[in-house]
Amino acid sequence: MAEGTALLIDVLPAVLEGSLTFDDAEAQDASLATRAPKLDRREGELRLWAGARHADAEQAHADVCAFAGWPGTTIELGVATLGGAPTTRARLKVLATRPAPAQTPPAPPAWRAKLPWADHEVVVAPGPGGEGAPCLWVPAGGAGAPGGWLVIERLQAPGKKPVSADVYCNGLRSDGRRLFVVEGEEIADA
Repeated sequence: MAEGTALLIDVLPAVLEGSLTFDDAEAQDASLATRAPKLDRREGELRLWAGARHADAEQAHADVCAFAGWPGTTIELGVATLGGAPTTRARLKVLATRPAPAQTPPAPPAWRAKLPWADHEVVVAPGPGGEGAPCLWVPAGGAGAPGGWLVIERLQAPGKKPVSADVYCNGLRSDGRRLFVVEGEEIADA
């Protein structure tokens, strides 16, 4: 990147004054070009359990940044009534995240969704350092978050406007519902 910037700074004045034109340019050697495969929408799906592509919160956060716009990044979380069985899935578009190391547990949460049949809970708590509005803390790499925590700050439900994580969770709590991490296909889509 530094080399390209330096070349641009050297050449741009000559282009702007007209002394350097496209006729002076050299064609790029096509054999040295690198081809990249076309992005697929599935590449933006976050899978945070052990052994999955995003078992590390840093990698998941990097993908959220890389796939901003298109194809976007989504996460599928289970939704259940507190103390009840899993009922449905929520596919949420993830708009803003931060990674937090495994040794950085969430501050005392607004609520903690520990469900008897779910190994991985989703915690709603202030951002890392106990600052800011409540966020969704999703464990990466399985129970105990060995891959750290993916802290979701903004998200968007299908057909809805983008909102902060705390606004989304307040809507769930008003109905007595909680979120949990989905692994595999054990819950029917809603």
